[in-house]
Amino acid sequence: MAQALIAVLAVLGSLGGVILGSYLSGRAQTRAWQREALDRDKRDKRVVMSAFATAAREWRATVMSETQLCCRLRQFRAPDMRSAAKRKRRPSVACKRSGWSARL
Repeated sequence: MAQALIAVLAVLGSLGGVILGSYLSGRAQTRAWQREALDRDKRDKRVVMSAFATAAREWRATVMSETQLCCRLRQFRAPDMRSAAKRKRRPSVACKRSGWSARL
């Protein structure tokens, strides 16, 4: 009887060790995958944010450039619908780079 009990305990101990080892290994693997996913997300976020910052700087440089200011004045200036006699003399704006000028 003692030998049977020892054999059962040995089998249960072996199976318990295998189950515990697989649980601990799975937990470690899950943590490693989670860490890798977090690192990948951070890296992707940095790439997207740097691309956004670059695009914002380019947009601001384009919007603030003198040529673009002149083009916007030319594009969005409302036509003067009054008769020539009622029009007042308005100051003019000139773009140094393109040579374009307009009356405000």
